[in-house]
Amino acid sequence: MRFGIVTDCYGIGLPLEQALTRLSRIGFRDVEIVGGHLAEDITAPPSVYEAKARIRYLKKLISNLGIAVCQLHGPYGVCDLVAETETQRKRNIDIYKRWIDWSLALEAGALIIHIGGRNDLCPVKDIEFIICRNVDSLCRLAEHVEGTVLKLAIENLPSRCADNPNTFNLYGNTVSELKEIVSAVGSDNLGICLDVGHANIEGLDVPSAVIDADNSLVATHIQENNGVYDMHMLPFSLRRLYSKMDWFAIFKAFKKIEYPYPLIGECANTSGELPFEIVDIYLKHQKELLDTVMKHL
Repeated sequence: MRFGIVTDCYGIGLPLEQALTRLSRIGFRDVEIVGGHLAEDITAPPSVYEAKARIRYLKKLISNLGIAVCQLHGPYGVCDLVAETETQRKRNIDIYKRWIDWSLALEAGALIIHIGGRNDLCPVKDIEFIICRNVDSLCRLAEHVEGTVLKLAIENLPSRCADNPNTFNLYGNTVSELKEIVSAVGSDNLGICLDVGHANIEGLDVPSAVIDADNSLVATHIQENNGVYDMHMLPFSLRRLYSKMDWFAIFKAFKKIEYPYPLIGECANTSGELPFEIVDIYLKHQKELLDTVMKHL
């Protein structure tokens, strides 16, 4: 198993090209590119035709650095796949299609999608309605990606949020709910992105969630938190007094299901707050720690 990282670990203010170069020097070979690194407004990304020059440059840089784009993160919850109105839902689907095009252009392995039904973006609270709208939206996205190797990965989201109590997801909080959606869509291109930190906030047994996801799992967010706040810290960052996440058991669960892709650390605890040189040192030692753990599993 290998361990990768998100590209905004230095903060979104550092351009993608510079972030990739720094990560390559540290020794990272697997990354998730966040949407904010490709478009100032993640709800209005340029078309791949409009951005063809930058895409060509990025592909050459990624190749020269020996980096693989394992994942690309879509426009978070703002493009809700249930939405307030049918017009807005169709617009959000079209926005996701643009992100699919970007993912294909950059040869990403998976596009991370937030399940629809965020309470502040979805006035309807009927769960069956939310399920039906998610299935329909994802069927349309699956059609757009059909015939390619790109995976669409729906992410588990918390049903509560201490950081912002008015923002939480009404559905898609557990692996079983996500598997229900995947089964209903019935596309080989659709799978699950398991955010182990979100699972921890939800009070799930994280190793069991990994086992339950099994071969539906096509992407990951590996992050530690205290079970209350979505802290986005790398594994082993918190004492057991504050975190009950058993990382050895979690990694063993990934090994047990023979997860075939790199585990991607969603680390935001240094987002723009520290000098880049300090972040380099922090990430270098964290990578050495995690590589050692992977080696000895």
